[in-house]
Amino acid sequence: MATSRAICVYCGFANVIALVIGQAASPPRTAVESAHGAIMLLWIAIVLIFVVLGGLSILRMLRRARERHLRKRQEPTDATDVWQMHKLPGDTDADSDCQSGS
Repeated sequence: MATSRAICVYCGFANVIALVIGQAASPPRTAVESAHGAIMLLWIAIVLIFVVLGGLSILRMLRRARERHLRKRQEPTDATDVWQMHKLPGDTDADSDCQSGS
């Protein structure tokens, strides 16, 4: 699967390189045509950069989502004595003393 993606990316780069070489090989007839050719190549490069970055970001998001959904669930935290960490060592239960009236 990864090799087919890589082949597609390489084919896209090869097409752009072929367009650039083909544009450079044909001599422009006027200055306006050469300016249009340069602008066209610039837009092709910009669009290609956006497509590659978009594809990579989608692949990264999908990979992260897959890892998140396939990971092992954490076991619930034991809640037998939640307030134990807030008691001082050697501290008696002050609430039971107040309720007993002593």
